[in-house]
Amino acid sequence: MKYMAKLITGVKNKLILISFYQKLLRMGVLLRLTRIFGKVRVIVKLSATPLHYNFVKDLVQRLIDDKGFVVLIACDFEMSLIDLPASAMVIPTRLIPHLSVDFVLTLDTGKAPVHPMAKLIHIPHSLASMHVIYPEGSFDYFDYIFCAGPHHLRELTQILLKRGDKKCVLIPAGYEVVDRLMSGASLEEHALPVILFAPSWGENNVLVLRGEEIVASLLDFYEVVLRPHVMSVTEDAKTLDAIRLRFGNHPRFSLDLSADSSVVLRRADLLISDWSGIAFEYALALLRPVIFINGPMKVFNHNWSQYLDEPGVEMTARSEIGMIVDKVNDLPFAVNELLSTTNAWKEKILRTRDYLLFHPAQCAEMSHNALKLLANHQTGDQWVQI
Repeated sequence: MKYMAKLITGVKNKLILISFYQKLLRMGVLLRLTRIFGKVRVIVKLSATPLHYNFVKDLVQRLIDDKGFVVLIACDFEMSLIDLPASAMVIPTRLIPHLSVDFVLTLDTGKAPVHPMAKLIHIPHSLASMHVIYPEGSFDYFDYIFCAGPHHLRELTQILLKRGDKKCVLIPAGYEVVDRLMSGASLEEHALPVILFAPSWGENNVLVLRGEEIVASLLDFYEVVLRPHVMSVTEDAKTLDAIRLRFGNHPRFSLDLSADSSVVLRRADLLISDWSGIAFEYALALLRPVIFINGPMKVFNHNWSQYLDEPGVEMTARSEIGMIVDKVNDLPFAVNELLSTTNAWKEKILRTRDYLLFHPAQCAEMSHNALKLLANHQTGDQWVQI
């Protein structure tokens, strides 16, 4: 029996290996043919989380529609979790190093090059700072980085100059998630105001420190939706289990774990966070204010001050898009205050959007144009060579 089991396992492994090489061969032939016809070959690496697709969704559609590009989507999750174009070609990430392509676009940071020959491009998945909330060396490997706003350009310039590891070009691009939220449907009517609680993750995050207390303080008067950071689902699982146990059957509480945040963001009358970049996505796109629960600053690079004297926008721009609350006891008052003055915040938040974002409503277009320039070995007027 043991012999038969080993034999069956060996046959299965050989079949898997044969299938892998057959797929690799077919893809290699396709890419060689497209090269002959002068097409630009791009891999969009989505890694292990469906959430990342939201930051490149419109760009992917533009590239697929452009006859000058061949686009491969590389990921290791179930494809039904995201809404890919019907014509999209999907590959497992393990194939990436074996395929002849021109560019690899990735939202990952802090990893060694994923391809021996292709140019590696980073697209940010947060509006928060680059020098504070990313570990040291996170941006050492990229040939190009698309910057969401002037703060990213300023921060990355200092990081790359002072680390001196690799030449890199910084490209003003914008931020696709905000663009798509801006263009979406208006707020729907509901019986009670909807409060979205969307904390960050990491040490001393407000979900762990005050999560139950925050939810409990609001449920008497509002509908409360908790959207934990994707990393919190595993990192803070015990806290989430406790919240589910306490509030799971409450008619005004819900937990949102969807891959696309746009539905719950548009539905929310107000957002509460601590250091999460989702606060800026919400405020800048929908022109609605945010409440920040104060606490220890989120820091993943404790050497951040060697790059810039000031912390990131998640600290410096908080008061431009909302209110800072030090005590949970003050939260109901702050919620009532912002709900009653939402319209008065619009102009202030709009001015903040104008200085925090490159090319509002044009990110996918600008990124697509940048890739066409790169394919033709050209540069843009506002690009910064480090």
